[in-house]
Amino acid sequence: MQRIFHGFEKIESVGEFFRESNLSKGQALVKHVFAAEEVRDQGKTLVQAKCVSQVKDNVTYDVRLEISQHPRTVSAASCSCKAGISGKCKHAAAVCCYLNQEERAACTGKPQQWGRPRGKPQRDMSTKIRDIFPELINLQYIISTEHCHTALLQA
Repeated sequence: MQRIFHGFEKIESVGEFFRESNLSKGQALVKHVFAAEEVRDQGKTLVQAKCVSQVKDNVTYDVRLEISQHPRTVSAASCSCKAGISGKCKHAAAVCCYLNQEERAACTGKPQQWGRPRGKPQRDMSTKIRDIFPELINLQYIISTEHCHTALLQA
């Protein structure tokens, strides 16, 4: 038995299994899919995944896809949603679209994400302390040190 959690092979002819309307709705739900797992055992391939409801964030649906091997197509599907008995609902389509995404590259294939500046600072660093703390307007002096850019001292 072989279990695959990422790097899924593309599923062909998805449009032949799902109606166009459910396929386009499924494409919009791709980011709701998680915990996808493909299990290959004795020539059979089963994909299991979860899909968060589009309406209620605390509801997840269990989706199962049976995949034929040559060509790799959906042979059967089921979902725990009301429309999922036939397996042709938008949640099952979302799982197929998720598996077919090509932009999910391995971490080593992407530029380094840590240690990079976030972009624009959240506030302007040239703002005067008196503008930030107007209630402390009665300050007698502000001291700058080499370890701390500014220190507030009251008399």
